[in-house]
This record gives sequence, structure tokens and C-alpha cells, in this order.
Amino acid sequence: MEGEPSRSPGERRADALVDICSFFLAHREHPSSSRHRPHVDVIVTLEDLRAGRGGECPDGTPIDGPALASLVCHSTMHRVLMAGSVILDYGTATKTISANLFHAVVARDRHCRFSGCDRPASWSDVHHVVHAEDGGPTCPSNCVLLCRRHHTRLHRKGWSAELTDDGAFVVTNPDGRVFTSHPPGNRPRPPPELFWATG
Repeated sequence: MEGEPSRSPGERRADALVDICSFFLAHREHPSSSRHRPHVDVIVTLEDLRAGRGGECPDGTPIDGPALASLVCHSTMHRVLMAGSVILDYGTATKTISANLFHAVVARDRHCRFSGCDRPASWSDVHHVVHAEDGGPTCPSNCVLLCRRHHTRLHRKGWSAELTDDGAFVVTNPDGRVFTSHPPGNRPRPPPELFWATG
């Protein structure tokens, strides 16, 4: 794929296995159109999240910063306020991406928007172009579909992205190479008067 570092056959098979297992876990009890995701607990301080540092699972398994950032882009968050080991407050769960927003982004993007990638929407997450922890808004003009591999990549140092007003997704890698993709399926629209209804 254009702009990708070469990967060995073993690395490609490992990525494919992770994708297959993730897809199964996300859809095992629901139709394939569902956005049901497996439940994973990750513990991280707000300070570490904003600094791009990782977190850990309750069993101590570490999660690096880019992987954690990609999870945060499309997850359900709980705020836990603590003083030492005492829990002072456990906040209400908040979805970072609503079902309606996901479907709106799918209608525009159809598949992973990384240049040259065609992973379908059912295998993709919604990514905040300006990261949520950097104050990026959660709205269609700041969100794109990315497969898990490309989603994690864009949270690594040196990578940047922009979503232009016409829907072009522009990615710059750490070497300064630029890759651009446009929304697929740009069909001519019917004249606006066809959308008006009289009552």
C-alpha cells in the first residue's frame, strides 16, 4: 500500500488475525451492522492521556500511548475521581462517538480513508482528525473512518492529518510525504428542488 513501510508476510498475517478476532468479538451477538464492541477496561490518568502516554488494564497489562489514543477516539469513557486509593466519584458513561455520528461518517467515507486502504466501515473506527484530547470537536467535519492499523498509526508521533472542507483527507507521514484520499461515491446530486416537499 502506498506510503506504508514494508511488512513481512508474518506481520501481515498477524494483523489479519487481530482484525478477524476483533470483528468476531464486536459482532458475535449482534447483526453485522451493529457497533457493539468488546469490553476492555483501561486505566489512565487525564494527565497521561493528554501527554500521549499509555495506560494499563486492571491486570497490569500495559497499553502504549498510540494504541490507547486510538481506543479513546471511539469508546465509552468513565471518569473516576480518586484521592489516593479512595474513590470520590464515578462519572456517568459517555460515548465518544454516537451511533448517529458513526452512521453519518460512514455515509460519507464508506471505508477506511487512509490513502489506498479499502477496509470496510464494519472493520473501521471513527477517528478524530484533531484529537479529542487536544480539543478536537466530535462532529463530522473532524471525523473520518480508519481501520484499526491506520487509526493507531495516526496517533503515533510525526504523523498528522487534515480533513478539508470538500472532504479530502490529507495525511503527512514523519518523512513529510503527503497522501490524499477523497470521499468515494461522489455521484452528481439531483437538483435541490427535488428535495422540497409541499404540505
